[in-house]
Amino acid sequence: MKFIEKLNNTGKILFLILTVIVLSGILVLAGSLNKDVSAYENYSTIPGDENMDIALRVKERRTFPTTSTDKEMQYWDLQVYLHLKDQKAIYRNATVYVALLKNDGTIKYEEKSANILTGIENPSNVTGSTSDRSIFSSYSITSKTLTYSSTTEEYVKKDGAPDKVYVKVVYEIRKENQDNEVKTITYQCDLINSDEIDFTKAEATSVKEGTTFLDLKIPSEVLKVKVRTELSSLASKSDTYRLNIEYNPITEDGTNSMKDGVVALFLGMKNTESDTDEFFSNYIEFAAYYGAIPYLYTIPQVATEYNGSFEIDNLYVYTLLNKADGTTETSNIYIPVEELPAY
Repeated sequence: MKFIEKLNNTGKILFLILTVIVLSGILVLAGSLNKDVSAYENYSTIPGDENMDIALRVKERRTFPTTSTDKEMQYWDLQVYLHLKDQKAIYRNATVYVALLKNDGTIKYEEKSANILTGIENPSNVTGSTSDRSIFSSYSITSKTLTYSSTTEEYVKKDGAPDKVYVKVVYEIRKENQDNEVKTITYQCDLINSDEIDFTKAEATSVKEGTTFLDLKIPSEVLKVKVRTELSSLASKSDTYRLNIEYNPITEDGTNSMKDGVVALFLGMKNTESDTDEFFSNYIEFAAYYGAIPYLYTIPQVATEYNGSFEIDNLYVYTLLNKADGTTETSNIYIPVEELPAY
């Protein structure tokens, strides 16, 4: 207080302004730090509402060590897809809020907002594919790394692998002969971890000849999966290759017999020499789909390049599907990558 008394009037005013700014910053910081998992416990496990369905795609990218101190690293990308169910309605101003819970207990927050859900002015011209929107996409939303410290000459572990996703979608909708409404959807989803799947119990499968892709024989009443490999360069077959996946829900009289669930594809590989303590999984999460996946007509195919030095041997397909009749179907199969033809 003596310090304040010594200040002249101008100094006191400046001091008070500075104090207000500092306190405001503290309050904002405290507000952000108060966010925890309990805030999302009441999020729904149903992916959508009467107007819109939600689906997620999680995709891992794996880097190969290039120097003597490098370690392989894992990065995950996340996409949120919205399927617009009412073909005669006009959708506007959607905002997606994502909270990603990591293995280390921390939460990553991201928000995407844009007027990209354009109004459907002529419903007669709308097909199933144009009613899908990829409204949220986050590249390297989280990672799992081993970082070498030249000071301590030790590696620092950071396990930011994704564990659970919480999604909130706020959007406007105007139906025929009605006023605009603001709607909110919440959805929570446990993500599949390769450690949770017993790949040693996966059943071997094969492929059926197709035209462009080969049909993978999967013991499912509600899902088809097609696969192929594509060498990125015939001159460098040992360096990188591309694996394409296409999946399609089986329909009955135009109605999807699959309601929602999980379709996860993993690439099994040999452990790299640098991963001496096996901190990183020997299974790359090529792509995993969650939620209202029967409606993802706009992304039936996914393709990713991988370094041939990982020595990938098998493709695994794990499914947990909730059927329209209320029953659940699961499968765990694999096929050697070398049996997949290259295009």
